[in-house]
Amino acid sequence: MDDAVAPTLVGTPGGAGEELIPGASLGRYRLNARLGAGAMGEVWSARDPQLDRDVAIKVVHPRLARSVDASQRLLREARAMAKLSHRAVVTVHDAGEVDGRLFLAMELVPGTTLGQLLRERTPAQRGDWQKWLAMMIEAGRGLAAAHRRGVLHRDFKPDNVLVDSAGRVCVGDFGLATLNDTPAPASTAIAVESLQTLMDLTSTGALVGTPAYMSPEQLALEPATEKSDQFAFCVATYEALYGQRPFAPDAQGLGALAALAAAMDACEVPDPPSDSEVPRLIYDVLCRGLARSVSARWPTMDDLLMALDGAGKLDRAAAASVRRMTPFPARTQRARKRFVAVAAGSVVVAIVAVVVVVTAWPRPTPVLKPRRLFDAPMRASLAISDDGRYLATASDRLEVYDLVAKTTTTQALPPSLADPITIHLQDDALLVSFRSDRRLFRWQYADRGSELVPITGDLGGYWFGRTVLGDLVLRPQPSPPHRLAIRGAEGDVRSWPTRHSVDLLEVSPDRQRFTYLDVDRFHARIIVCNVIEAGCIESAPIAGATALTWIDGTTLVYASGQSTPTLTRVTVTDHFGPSEVIYTGDSGWYGFLVHGGSGLYMVDLAPRPRTRMVRRDDDSSSTQDLDASTTNAPLVWDSATAFLTWNRTNDAIERRSLTGSVELTGMALGGEPINATRSNDLLIAAVRRTDGRDVLAYRIGEPKPLWRHELSTLAVRCAGDTGPPCYAAIVDDRRERLYAIDPMTGTLGAEVPISRRMEDFAVAPDGSRIAFVGAHLYIVEVAPDGSLISTMK
Repeated sequence: MDDAVAPTLVGTPGGAGEELIPGASLGRYRLNARLGAGAMGEVWSARDPQLDRDVAIKVVHPRLARSVDASQRLLREARAMAKLSHRAVVTVHDAGEVDGRLFLAMELVPGTTLGQLLRERTPAQRGDWQKWLAMMIEAGRGLAAAHRRGVLHRDFKPDNVLVDSAGRVCVGDFGLATLNDTPAPASTAIAVESLQTLMDLTSTGALVGTPAYMSPEQLALEPATEKSDQFAFCVATYEALYGQRPFAPDAQGLGALAALAAAMDACEVPDPPSDSEVPRLIYDVLCRGLARSVSARWPTMDDLLMALDGAGKLDRAAAASVRRMTPFPARTQRARKRFVAVAAGSVVVAIVAVVVVVTAWPRPTPVLKPRRLFDAPMRASLAISDDGRYLATASDRLEVYDLVAKTTTTQALPPSLADPITIHLQDDALLVSFRSDRRLFRWQYADRGSELVPITGDLGGYWFGRTVLGDLVLRPQPSPPHRLAIRGAEGDVRSWPTRHSVDLLEVSPDRQRFTYLDVDRFHARIIVCNVIEAGCIESAPIAGATALTWIDGTTLVYASGQSTPTLTRVTVTDHFGPSEVIYTGDSGWYGFLVHGGSGLYMVDLAPRPRTRMVRRDDDSSSTQDLDASTTNAPLVWDSATAFLTWNRTNDAIERRSLTGSVELTGMALGGEPINATRSNDLLIAAVRRTDGRDVLAYRIGEPKPLWRHELSTLAVRCAGDTGPPCYAAIVDDRRERLYAIDPMTGTLGAEVPISRRMEDFAVAPDGSRIAFVGAHLYIVEVAPDGSLISTMK
């Protein structure tokens, strides 16, 4: 600024009505030049003489400064950004109020905005997609860093991404951010009655954010989440790479908002321009982030960025060949982007669907694209023909789907055969084995009126497929170990003992090997046996393994995890090679897996929790449904009018009252709670983590645990879930054991002698009885010394 220009003020000195001009002072800051203005106010460059540095000052518009909401939003922004320290996030230095003016002092980033760069670039510059992708990924890392600290942006767009003269990219303007401990603006709780309501809110400023980049749930005035930021990021990235936004209506004015909402609702992401050289896999990554359903998007920003970075490094020719491997005819964009439908229900509802994940296996790992095919019963077994055309399911009925002709053939099962174990498609027949009948059955599904008929006598076990030497049969014993055998024409030709429970046996495509899950209580090992040599190898323990299948003679894919389900690929020769995660979902778990053609098919069981609070002091049992998006696990009552819940989004323990208020306790579990109990002022929880289980205790309201132990814990319970005595169910040497536990130290005491398998238990309020659920759903009551009191089913 020219020192000869004397600073002046317009308006009443010292008041909020003064017009800011160069040279004016705002607190200790001296304003230099106005950098820009928007709906919230103005942004100035300024000098901080106290710290001898230049800063950027955002000053809230005077008409908003009188609003309590405006001041709260500014302070919320300050707290949000002050928590972050990341190269890709603008640093906040100070916030406050001077003479009625609200302001925010932050790092001054000399340069321009990404939005300005996009508007000014030439067609030739747009063709350098690697440059724009790298800039977007760097901005995405700033968003991801914010999400890891519990901060949402809620208005991500290219104009809120700053690029300095050295090429540094950073995200700013967290003016619309919300913290986990800060309620969202009241407008997010409004239900949209009509599109006109949405337009009115936009015109009056009640709709918070920039509609062109907002997610469908924000346009519907629902609370924003990390995946709302993800959606906005993908809109901006699509624009940066292809020169246009994915949902760009032709209409103008308020009509454009109507067209925008309609386009987002249809989620019809346009194909890239015909002259685009951006690898097709990048488009597929963005399509997932732009999914209409929140659950169908990437689990986190980190997952999205990893996929974008990997897709960007693929050779374009390789990306095109991956695309050609899709075994299905072209569908509408809506069908291609849809993943799993979600329905309402009681405490936990399993939404079961058969989903195809289009696969391509050359390295580096390509992006996998899930697509929902049809609903299926929860315990549906799967089989697929070698060419990938026919997919069969077995539950209380047999069904064969022609995925090309889109037809279905169904065979009802009699009650005596309502428990199929294994199915296998062979030519135009379906081979089926049952738990209730040790014969092998065949159904000629291509022949109308064909019945299910046995084709063998008693196999002495359960049939799981055919190898080069004969049928693979599991011969069960009253308890493990069981035996696996190859049954030839003259009897058994090979035999293997098992250690634990056996599940999901599958023969390799060349029929020379088979694999299965050897299941212990909390972990499983993949066992691969060679039929010819009779030798077996085993993997390291896998937590929460649920399914596996062969891709070819040396490649397996297995599913694991019950909070963030994952598909992992591993090469198996004479040993297990490195594992490689190829797909991760948001929630639920994956059931049966099969591979055929170039599609990997799975039964996707996606639970949607719904927590219902029942008033303890109300004889009429009045209830209140809680928000399923934030209340993921009710833990214990904290008092007669409030209880504690676990929030999966931020791992926080929250106190919720009967009036609906929510309060943070400062506690975090570091994993998914299996169960919880209370002993006076202590919260004791058994926690499932990816690498094991813990049991830990907090003094309610204190941020650090009183104690934590690594124990293979099934559950912990105190008397009436309010006080001692307390007990812990521990898996020890493959047996469930019940011990007294000191709630103050976590020290295990005397064992309660029990001889039955246990799934869960409870302690009577006076501590005189312990009830637990045993095998076959029997409820058994015992005294603290283990003596039997009662048994009922």
